[in-house]
Amino acid sequence: RPEVVVDVFIPSRRMSEFTDWYEHSYAFYPLWLVPYRVIEPYPWIASDHWARMNDDVIVDCAVYGKKNSERDVDHSQVLEEKTYELGGIKTLISRNHYSRERFWSIYNEPNYRAAKAELDPHGVFPDLYEKFSRIE
Repeated sequence: RPEVVVDVFIPSRRMSEFTDWYEHSYAFYPLWLVPYRVIEPYPWIASDHWARMNDDVIVDCAVYGKKNSERDVDHSQVLEEKTYELGGIKTLISRNHYSRERFWSIYNEPNYRAAKAELDPHGVFPDLYEKFSRIE
């Protein structure tokens, strides 16, 4: 498996839960933390998922280079699941483990489809879900 290289966005109100879990269960450093205030909801996030975040300050937690070679644990998936549990968002710079249904409950499929129809009308580029899905 590739190393874990990803940014996850955690609502600030859930950061103490995240950092406690991270320190005791994930334990990879450095962990880059960049808080920022959200001015308006991002159009690429589904509105129902955005409502789950329920925070105007989000902390970008960057994990770059955690080894992912344990036979029985996929650290990428573990981080993805914890992020979802806490109402956060994983950026689309790495593969995902989500089912198609969960993926489109997080990311705004109607906005994506509209942009894809305009910018890639002949389907030259892969579907967003397919592009970032876990490959066995």
